[in-house]
Amino acid sequence: MVETALILGCWTVLFVGIFDVGIGTLRRNLTAHIARQAARLAIVRGSTSAPEFTPWGPQTQIVSLSDNSAIANTLRPLAGGIATSSFQLRLEWLDGNNDPDSRVRVTVSAVYESVLGAVVGHHSIPLQAKSTMSIVH
Repeated sequence: MVETALILGCWTVLFVGIFDVGIGTLRRNLTAHIARQAARLAIVRGSTSAPEFTPWGPQTQIVSLSDNSAIANTLRPLAGGIATSSFQLRLEWLDGNNDPDSRVRVTVSAVYESVLGAVVGHHSIPLQAKSTMSIVH
């Protein structure tokens, strides 16, 4: 019985760990996806994008996907069912304007709360992704 309890305990930790790493990888990939898509949406919302789109920038903007701003409302569907309050976005226009050929950088930050973090001592895992592109409109 002792041997069975030890083996079952190890197997349980192993399986929970596999799922935990999988979910963490999914969150990491989703953070990178949101950064890329936000940059793609920002580059078509430059100074010459009206009347099709409302221009974004050129002031640095920090938003949460749970905000009720135009940027958050546009990007919220990208969260894929994950709590939108866990994603923070920083949109920066690196050249100080939103004219064509200027650069925009999007930084997405999130925190993954690991299930097995209590066992190894690292409960929160910070995630960050950046994407920089040139404005086309």
